[in-house]
Amino acid sequence: MSESKGCRTFDHGGDAGLFAWGPRLEDVFEQAFLGLVDYIVEGQQVRPQEERSIRLEAPDGESLLVEWLGEALFLIDGEGWLPGRVKVKVGEGFSLEAKVWGEAIDPECHWIIRDVKAVTYHGSKLLREGDAWQAKVVLDL
Repeated sequence: MSESKGCRTFDHGGDAGLFAWGPRLEDVFEQAFLGLVDYIVEGQQVRPQEERSIRLEAPDGESLLVEWLGEALFLIDGEGWLPGRVKVKVGEGFSLEAKVWGEAIDPECHWIIRDVKAVTYHGSKLLREGDAWQAKVVLDL
């Protein structure tokens, strides 16, 4: 990995996956979230017109990551809202607080290019490798 933080997609049979990395745990959550949005939507840059707050708790890190990415899917599919910027704070006991900035999806500017049904628990991983955090999740297409 040449960049200190980022996210890339990979093929996983008939599905796809996300691999995110960063020096801080928060970086991994932010990169995975924005990577998922980029995988689903193409078009003009998202304007941070509205702010949303998200709070989550989970029994473990992998579950927290899957639930967090499920929030991105809900915002896009359920609310027609497109996140463009995110700031995450991961707390004790697998809790997460985030601010997400974005705007309503404009079909003239933003195009849904892939349908992601769900982020799966199967094969999800969240671990510290040396000086960096890494995460891997599989997307059900």
